[in-house]
Amino acid sequence: MNLAAARFILFSYAALIAYLSLSSGDLQNWGDVAYLDKMQHAMAYSGFAFLGSFCVLQWRQRYYAAMVILSFSAVIEVLQGYVGRQTSWHDLIANTMGILTGLLCYRIWTLYRSRWVKSLYSIR
Repeated sequence: MNLAAARFILFSYAALIAYLSLSSGDLQNWGDVAYLDKMQHAMAYSGFAFLGSFCVLQWRQRYYAAMVILSFSAVIEVLQGYVGRQTSWHDLIANTMGILTGLLCYRIWTLYRSRWVKSLYSIR
């Protein structure tokens, strides 16, 4: 995948997160599962950080991208107070945990990617 396509997917994902976060909460009412909202935040932002890691070339840039994603998350949380939704710092903590998980998953993927590809195409 080229860099322009990865960035387009990343910005589309950011727009989707912004839309879902700032729209009414009707789309996110999945019942009374304990901490489901926090798990959704962590999963969404882990995917965001994983996608963001594809858009840069060096690890230092990945940390800067993670800080930009965290800032985006904080802005979304503040804006939720202005659109009739509840601002929650617990959501920001869940987003941070998701970002860290996404970076970790990307790191694991880069470490084992060549081994997986080699094992897929090896002749036995």
